[in-house]
Order: sequence, then C-alpha cells, then structure tokens
Amino acid sequence: MPELKPLSSQQVRCPHCGAIADRYFLDISQFSEQLADKNVSDNFVTRTVCDHCDYLMVLCSKSDMVLEAYMAGF
Repeated sequence: MPELKPLSSQQVRCPHCGAIADRYFLDISQFSEQLADKNVSDNFVTRTVCDHCDYLMVLCSKSDMVLEAYMAGF
C-alpha cells in the first residue's frame, strides 16, 4: 500500500492505553477498492494509530462504521 497522505492530523489520547496517539483524516480513495466499497456514507475516514500499544482504528467519519481495527493482545 502506498504511503497515506492525510488531509489533516491531530494528537489525541489513545482509547486503549491513554498514551499520545496520532489521528489522521484521510480521503477514502487512498484505501483499497474493497475497503472503500464498505464505506457508503462518506468519502473520508479517520485513522487513529498508537505506537505505544500498537493500536489501529480506521472509521468512516460520518457513520463511525469500523473499516479496520487492531489491538495487540486483543
């Protein structure tokens, strides 16, 4: 997968461990067509990543539908 280019980003607290995490606001076109087909309500997604606990959550910005998720040990 090519490098994702965020429209904007911010630092937030990780919902899993509380450490500082990065949240990126992305255009859905940067994801695979299969993943983009799941997202029917919006063209934008939020991707939250925590390097401290290896947390990842990709959500549809409008509906909060989970498109991809990963938490180490879960």
